[in-house]
Amino acid sequence: MKDMGLIRKIAWSFHRTTGLPVDDLIGEAALAYSIELPKYDSNQCKIATFMYPRIRCHLIDYCKSQRKHQHDNLLDDLEDTQTEPDTVSASQEDRTLFKYLLKDGSEELKYLTWVIFQSPGEFLGYGGKGRITSKLREHGWTWTQIWRTFTEVKDLLKETT
Repeated sequence: MKDMGLIRKIAWSFHRTTGLPVDDLIGEAALAYSIELPKYDSNQCKIATFMYPRIRCHLIDYCKSQRKHQHDNLLDDLEDTQTEPDTVSASQEDRTLFKYLLKDGSEELKYLTWVIFQSPGEFLGYGGKGRITSKLREHGWTWTQIWRTFTEVKDLLKETT
């Protein structure tokens, strides 16, 4: 493919912001490129100018579908009473460790996780960090509290991996 550099560049930018596998994103970007290529008219603009927004929109839709699927059963995932093994998400041991570490966390951490688990579809996935930040600001949190709690969440997640 002639414009593989453009495809990789866009896919890598999505990989850095979403954490989705870069190979999947490159594949989706290449698919979008091949779908849009017949519509390209070289007399109108350069191919990169034409393809960039189309590939980007395709990847945004792809990322949204992946995040929605990933978080469908988030609340159930933390339950200890699963009857069938879950091969997609964290192991039972990891979930138990996360809940144990969460119990030892700050009150801000507990409140943050409570808010997220009340409405996971609203806060998890693309753009969720901005939405949860806005929600916490509405509840009177300072920027220092928010960033300190986000750091605590990151540290907690590092301990579980």
